[in-house]
Amino acid sequence: MDSKFFYIEIGAIIVMALAVISIIVNRIMTERGIGTRVLQFASITIGIPAVLILALEDKFSAGVSTLFAALFGYLLANVKNFDSLEKKKKRESQNTTSK
Repeated sequence: MDSKFFYIEIGAIIVMALAVISIIVNRIMTERGIGTRVLQFASITIGIPAVLILALEDKFSAGVSTLFAALFGYLLANVKNFDSLEKKKKRESQNTTSK
């Protein structure tokens, strides 16, 4: 309990754990695999608390912040362009019925 932000850090760790558990439970219950959206959700729900903990502990350096920025940029770069499997099937069925 050296840190003055101990309870905030514990809260961030709990958020990270709950995110992982909820992803696993959701994937088992829906019997689906881990797709692009799940990976993006996991990167945000695990990455932001990790960044918060590192920032509160003054462990950020230029290299660490650059790595986190590159990771988040890579994972979230194609959010707008992503089409789910359902959208692709609907588009294909519309194309075949219109011919």
